[in-house]
Amino acid sequence: MTDRGLRLWHVMILAALHDVGPHSKGELASRLDINQSDVVKVVDDLLRAGQVDCARDPADRRRIEVTLTPEGRAALADISAELSALDDDLLSPLTTTERAQLATLLRRLQLHICRPGREDGPPPRSTVRHRDRPKLFRTRPTA
Repeated sequence: MTDRGLRLWHVMILAALHDVGPHSKGELASRLDINQSDVVKVVDDLLRAGQVDCARDPADRRRIEVTLTPEGRAALADISAELSALDDDLLSPLTTTERAQLATLLRRLQLHICRPGREDGPPPRSTVRHRDRPKLFRTRPTA
């Protein structure tokens, strides 16, 4: 990804736009649990690369909608294929059953770590920088 000038949050925003369609920057920040000022920076990067478009919503001129472009869709498909190949290589020693079991166990750990009321759980959102957060699962967009 870095050879394309992209980081995880660039890909996450592209994937969110692919999965759910146009969103405002605020909605993207909320959906991805990223600080809104960081979303603005990432969207600006993607806009310069031609991978997203930003336009005022005709129904609410205060709202700026971010939309995935064909270039963004193609970049996401390429990145998804690269990540899939890396996953396959990393998980190659495991059988299909073992891979499913690993995914189940990781989901269970994630739910345990992130459960409401956990005293030693992750710190509140305002004290966690996005680059410090563990990412246990990656959503793969379909082409």
